[in-house]
Amino acid sequence: ELQRENIFLRAQFTEKTESLSKEKIELERELAASEAGVKRIQETHKETTQKYTVELKKQEERVKSRDKHIEHLKKKCQKELDQNHEKQQRIETLERYVADLPLLEDHQKLSQQVGGHLL
Repeated sequence: ELQRENIFLRAQFTEKTESLSKEKIELERELAASEAGVKRIQETHKETTQKYTVELKKQEERVKSRDKHIEHLKKKCQKELDQNHEKQQRIETLERYVADLPLLEDHQKLSQQVGGHLL
């Protein structure tokens, strides 16, 4: 009877060992597939990150270049504004100068007065 139970238990043990061995092989295969999937995801993530890092640097350079251009235009506009202000002051000075010049009538009167006194 013990021998029969021993044979039965050995058979169960062998069956359980084979079952666990198959389950282990299946789990190892699933683990390998999962690890491969994770590796692909990591590589894709790395490539995507590098791609966007490069694009970000390009955008930063564009912004920097645009900012420099805007600053240049601001300086140019300020220079032109200053020049226009100087020109406006010159125009106003010339207008005052011209306004102070005698008119033709004033010149004729003065000429007559001077001519009358000389005679």
